[in-house]
Amino acid sequence: MQVHCIKCNKHGSLSINQYKAHGRIYKYYGIQHYDPTTKKRRWCYLRKYESLPDQYKRVIHKKQGLSTKSTQTQKKRKSRVFVEKAWCGGWDSNPRTPMGQGPKPTHDLLHNFKAFCMIDLGLADLTVLGHEQTLMRFLRFTGKPVNKTTIQDIRSYLMHYRTKSVRTYRNQLCSLKVFFRDFLKRGDLVESFKFPSIPLTVQTPVPTKQELQTFHDALPSLTEKTVFLLLASSGLRISEGLGLQTGNINFTTRLIIPNSHRGGTKKSWLTFYNTECEDTLHEYMESCDKSSYHLFHVTNRRIQETFKQTSDMTNIHVTAQSLRRWFCSEMLRLGVQEIYIDAFCGRTPKSVLARHYTDYSPKRLKKIYDKADLKVIS
Repeated sequence: MQVHCIKCNKHGSLSINQYKAHGRIYKYYGIQHYDPTTKKRRWCYLRKYESLPDQYKRVIHKKQGLSTKSTQTQKKRKSRVFVEKAWCGGWDSNPRTPMGQGPKPTHDLLHNFKAFCMIDLGLADLTVLGHEQTLMRFLRFTGKPVNKTTIQDIRSYLMHYRTKSVRTYRNQLCSLKVFFRDFLKRGDLVESFKFPSIPLTVQTPVPTKQELQTFHDALPSLTEKTVFLLLASSGLRISEGLGLQTGNINFTTRLIIPNSHRGGTKKSWLTFYNTECEDTLHEYMESCDKSSYHLFHVTNRRIQETFKQTSDMTNIHVTAQSLRRWFCSEMLRLGVQEIYIDAFCGRTPKSVLARHYTDYSPKRLKKIYDKADLKVIS
């Protein structure tokens, strides 16, 4: 189909091009040009069918024997006639996610399992999402209904994770046990599978104060610097820090009471931030939206990517977890007892807090924190 190209203002052949990515086939249109002098072909890539100009759509429909009226009707219905997205290949075609060619899991099954994890088990949202994604991968890998799943199917699925890390394997097995043993009451399918023990590894040393100062100065924006100082001076987890609201902070006493975790794995109590973070936080709040009750408007992924880019640039390995470890080691060096460090980091059981509330009261912890005089970049 010879047409006039709107990009290079030359004549060419309108044709379909396709490529495969992430286990799917994508089709889009392009205009192919042939140069007789160099005897080479080049493409002017267009978009999908819905985004083509009307002059190209008329040519396509004329070639296929369709009327203009049918073209307008399909446009109103927003049909995707010429765009094909189909699953192609199994886990061998896309080894990152071992899935098979079977049908997608039903919506009711996923919805009921998700509600079971949230309501019956009381799991955190992130944990529920991990269980749901694991179930989808498993059902697509087996390609058969749930009631026909065998032990060999589970064993074959877990075999692909033997080369992954131990924690990844444990997460996959944990999700399968929750689904078959707890949700379907089919513990016979997963009772023979055991969790491998996590090997002891030598942790990387915590960064020094000089390295933290260099890393802080290399951060690109005020938002990342504020998050950096808040995590380093309070010992908060990154999810707790980014999930803070203005009501969780007493700006007079620098007291932070994070939102309680929904799951039963992680806990939180209260902590404080130092004067260095106070100045940066005040500057940050002056520049951000005051109508929002959320303190930060960045995602966990953005902070992690920014920290990784800064680590590559400065050759200093710093993560949100390493800042939490630095806080513990620095407070211990400053003479703070471990029981109070655990309280700042949210590792103290609720039963202990209830029995010894006087020892862990905000007034006493504030006195202990101020006496340590924690400094991060000075």
